[in-house]
This record gives sequence, structure tokens and C-alpha cells, in this order.
Amino acid sequence: MEIVAKFVKKSVRGWCLHVDKLCSTVFPTLADDFVNLIHKKPDIQFVDHVSKKCFIVEVTICYDLYLEFAYNTKIERYEPLIECLGKNGYDVELMVLCFGSLGSVRYNVWNCLRKLSNDKTYIKDVMKWCSVSAIIGSNYVWRHRVKKLLP
Repeated sequence: MEIVAKFVKKSVRGWCLHVDKLCSTVFPTLADDFVNLIHKKPDIQFVDHVSKKCFIVEVTICYDLYLEFAYNTKIERYEPLIECLGKNGYDVELMVLCFGSLGSVRYNVWNCLRKLSNDKTYIKDVMKWCSVSAIIGSNYVWRHRVKKLLP
């Protein structure tokens, strides 16, 4: 998630970048509106309070067969938050970046990152880094679980 946050920080200047922060700290005047929401801590939020625009970036890693399911779950999860911010005048866009544990990348990742930067080489590097990191992390988790199962 750090590489995606660095990518966003380079791409969008003059906006407030928040990584793993509760929405009530990002939008302190709207804290009372977030009380009833269950999911209110996105991975990355960057906000321009002047123009009232907000991008929410969610990064998820799942088994490759479940990329669509993970994507749809994230969309449904953050729909109430987007509606709440929309009612308060913010133009919100949710970007869900799904990477598979075997290295696949959901087709919308390129388009989402392209909205943030025009540097195609940098976008490819970020996607490759995230994909390879997902493989390495999943392999580590799998080996750790197997060691517990087998004596």
C-alpha cells in the first residue's frame, strides 16, 4: 500500500493525502455523519477541501479466481461512505485496485492509475511491484500455514 500512496502523492499535488485514517479525522466537520457507518477507514484518501473533490483508493489482494468478487465487495462496502460524503457536497470517486495472489491484476487497475498520472512507465512499474509483492506475501502466508499443519 505504501507504493500506491507514494504514487498518489507524486501524482496529485496540492491535495491532502491520508493513509489508513478514519474519515472523522479527514473530515472533522462531518464526524457526526460517520457515526452510523461501519466501514469508514479506507486505505488511501486524498481530498481537496476547496473544490470538494475526494478520491478513495482501496487496495485488495485475493486469490485470482475471486478478483471480481473482491472488487464488488469493496464497492458495496464503501457505498454508504460515498453517499454520506456526496450528501455533504463532495464529489467522490472510489478506485478499487485488485491484485491476485498468483500475480494477476484486475483490468480496471490500469484505468484507475491512469486517472492519477500520464507516466505509463511509472504506472507499469507500480502495477508490477504490487503484483510481485502480492505473490511474495501470499507465498509467505502459505508456507507459514503449511509449517503449522505439518510437523
